[in-house]
Amino acid sequence: MPWLLKAEPYDDGSAGIVTLFFSDAGFISEPGDSPPNVYWQRRIDGPLSVTRSIYAGAAAGGQAEIVFGDCVLANDDGALDGLAAYDWGGRRIEISYAAAERPVLADFAVVLNGTAEQVTVGERDFTIKLRDIRVLFEVPCQPAKFAGTGGAEGAAGYNGRRKPRVLGLARVFEPVLINAAYQVYAYGSGPGGGVLTARDRGLAFTAAGPDFPDYASLIAAPGVGYGYFTCDALSLIRFIATPVGPVTIDALGPVRGPNLVASSFTAGIAQTAPTVAGRWYVLRAQVTLGAGTLLPRAGAAPGPLLSASGRVVMPFRASSASTAIDFVGSGFSGSITNASVVEWLGRAADLVDYVVDTDTTLASSDFAPGTIAALNALCPQVLGHWYDGSGDLQANTLLDQIVNSVGAYYGFDENRRIVLGRFDGPAALAEHRIDERDIEEIEPLDVERRLKSQIIGYRRCWRPHGDQDLAGAVPAADREALRVDYLKVTAADPSVAVAALLSREERYDTLLDDAADAAAEAARRLALHSPPHRAFAITIKYRPSVDVGETVAVTHSRYGLSGGGNFLIMKTERDARSDRIRLEVWK
Repeated sequence: MPWLLKAEPYDDGSAGIVTLFFSDAGFISEPGDSPPNVYWQRRIDGPLSVTRSIYAGAAAGGQAEIVFGDCVLANDDGALDGLAAYDWGGRRIEISYAAAERPVLADFAVVLNGTAEQVTVGERDFTIKLRDIRVLFEVPCQPAKFAGTGGAEGAAGYNGRRKPRVLGLARVFEPVLINAAYQVYAYGSGPGGGVLTARDRGLAFTAAGPDFPDYASLIAAPGVGYGYFTCDALSLIRFIATPVGPVTIDALGPVRGPNLVASSFTAGIAQTAPTVAGRWYVLRAQVTLGAGTLLPRAGAAPGPLLSASGRVVMPFRASSASTAIDFVGSGFSGSITNASVVEWLGRAADLVDYVVDTDTTLASSDFAPGTIAALNALCPQVLGHWYDGSGDLQANTLLDQIVNSVGAYYGFDENRRIVLGRFDGPAALAEHRIDERDIEEIEPLDVERRLKSQIIGYRRCWRPHGDQDLAGAVPAADREALRVDYLKVTAADPSVAVAALLSREERYDTLLDDAADAAAEAARRLALHSPPHRAFAITIKYRPSVDVGETVAVTHSRYGLSGGGNFLIMKTERDARSDRIRLEVWK
């Protein structure tokens, strides 16, 4: 059973990483190998069990799970005692396996790329407690904190509090008041897409504009009436009149990249913005309207018809490599200034990338090539999340909320790279084949009851209003939308309820913003889980290439599998001692 272990603990004495090599049977790399001429000590004394699944708990989606057994090294001679002085916590542990009887280094494939949590020295052994590198996600989200030095950093009482943050498009949330004298509220800690709507007791303010580049100019601006100014660069909003409250806003979260158009427009003359098909952008401009009306457009997507001066904030999705931006006037006189088009992050994979890069020690470069683009293509829906900075929201909890909203999952592959995927059942084309000659044991597993109805909650209202919170002039339709925490859509299959008397109904509240997107996700989940399903536990001789999320074609004389069938690999359990792998598969 050829297994290799490479460990990289930190040595305080030399202020550097020490690389250690161990094996279960003794191994020497060749001069042309990398690393060359290395003896992998014969020390591995315990089974190296690794369990991987595309779910944590009972349901697929969210954080993919990896569970390791401890790695035990023989230490009867005490030669490893000194290794306990190294710093092992969070350091890289790589375990490889080769199926060949007399392997060379090239025959080995990495089956575990994790970290050490701690080590224990016993009388006869040296135990490395292994940990999935998911531990790097177990950190508080939003590292930016108020300094409490005044201005955009808040008063002294805010010192050390995490700054609030919108991701994607968040609706009806209470921004954080940081200057009562000037009625300045924060909804982020850096460049944001802008405010779509601001309300006091459910009544909308006027977007007076313009947008100001910094805090000083924001509070220095004179203003009259029932309106507001913004500073998109710092995700701030200032109300001209003192609100009665509660104050709520709809706003766009982080943006990236430069402005893609000139800062001023002439009505009826388009500018071309270089865009990427499928990505989301936001058009922003200040309109001074002397007469007539004005309609902003981004490609084929029209914005709101403007009949008064104010600021335009209009998100749109690009459909090609360039997008025509124009303002169509009818009897229009006035000006269009302070214009910009920037990329705005609203899709699940883009938000995962942003959170990982901003909140953890990992970066965009730690994602497997193509995995972000692949999930963006599968899941282009806009999501929305609001965090007010109070309490410690963990990054992994936030990531779970993001990917679960589109039925996706995230985890690490065997090369320590972050991978994203969506639970869609087995593929039509299988990556692996297993027939009865390969199968040492096959056992049917229980499956969930069929799904007859899927309810999806969407467009979360982060600050639901009671009747006492709403002004009398708020229209009835708006009042109802402001009262509930989620809107909802339902997809149902009556035939399932007839056929399966114990079929289930499920509700899942998501971060999805759009009704059509929510309806499509409800229909997708219903189609996936309403048919009868089958699952098996299959034990085969160890194959290092088999992994969760892949599709395997299974043929067997029992259980109606004589004609074969494609199954999704939900879980793998690898055991070095038995040299076997146990698969849990589903279709």
